[in-house]
Amino acid sequence: ADYWKSNERKYCDFCKCWIADNKSSVQFHENGKRHQLNVQKRISDISRNSYKAQQEQHKIDADLKRMNDAAMKAYMQDISTGADISSRELHEKQKLEQVSENTDQIGPSAGPSGNSSGTAESRRSKAKKGREADPLYMPGIDSDDDPESAKGKALAKKRRLEEVTKSDNGSMWVEAENDEGFPYYWNVKTGESIWEPPKEGYMKKDEYENLSKIAWQKQKENAALEARYELENADEIAARLRRENMAQIFKHNKKIKEEIEKKVDHGREAAATAEIESLKNPYGRWESVEVNNTKTAPTMQTTRKDPIFTEEDREAEAKRLAACICNRKNTTVQCLRCGHLCFGRKFLSCPSHPKVAYLYDIRSCSACKGLTKDLEELPIDYETYQKLSRAVPTRFAV
Repeated sequence: ADYWKSNERKYCDFCKCWIADNKSSVQFHENGKRHQLNVQKRISDISRNSYKAQQEQHKIDADLKRMNDAAMKAYMQDISTGADISSRELHEKQKLEQVSENTDQIGPSAGPSGNSSGTAESRRSKAKKGREADPLYMPGIDSDDDPESAKGKALAKKRRLEEVTKSDNGSMWVEAENDEGFPYYWNVKTGESIWEPPKEGYMKKDEYENLSKIAWQKQKENAALEARYELENADEIAARLRRENMAQIFKHNKKIKEEIEKKVDHGREAAATAEIESLKNPYGRWESVEVNNTKTAPTMQTTRKDPIFTEEDREAEAKRLAACICNRKNTTVQCLRCGHLCFGRKFLSCPSHPKVAYLYDIRSCSACKGLTKDLEELPIDYETYQKLSRAVPTRFAV
């Protein structure tokens, strides 16, 4: 059975139209002016959008960098504030561990059992070195590899932080000793030092160092959590900043739109008020009329007299009419090369008769296209010119 099958078609995404899917039709369409203009327009739109996206990405990167710099600045400030206490405590613990290891290695050994016990203690001390360096370490949790023990360690740290924060009495005075061993008291906030105990109370040096280490550890963990959150949710933060920017733009546009609507409403109200006033007074408002009592002099109508011509004026007019171009005879030219008779007129206005015009000066022969130097002017009268014009039709005929 015969059936009809349509040709394959191709959709042009630039021009938003369908074309025949063959090489010649596609090439003809792509070489068209409209297709090329649409392609250039699409390229310009893509470049404009990419530039805007790049600007937004730069802005987001700058915001993230500023946030990171602020976090690092706060982190370094916290480290500089409590670095002396924490570093001194860690250094003392490591020194004690090193001394204990040296004594175990150098001390007398009572046979193999003593060596085995010494090595076991050294291994245990090495294993506990990382935990003991932790200022929030709680004894009783021996295994670091066990996930349950790790969870218990985290809970113990959290519980200790809560206890320390609750036990804080809010005093800014700390007890310390000078080089000679005499106690004195100094204010953490102002840096003031006094010899007598303050009335609002004070903290011991160990308590202050413990609080400083706990605060430093807590700030370090918070900074690490914030940095990790910013890195993991960079896309969300960028989207939030973009939404805030769009909200500001929308708010600004809404404000401008409201101002324009207020102006339009004011104009409409004024027009409505004027229309109501005009309906109340269909003949308009009353206006005061000023009466002018000054009398004007009557105007005199001047009569135009015909000019008086003398004999000299008549002779000058006759000479001017004799020299007028209207009194000249029409002329035609004959080509010396082919003998063809050419007709033509050049519109030259007559000074005496502006509405009358004649054609003179033929530039070339209409048959052989000869130049002006090959043409000879022949004087003919007007009747002969009309006969020749009717007999030989030319483009110059009347």
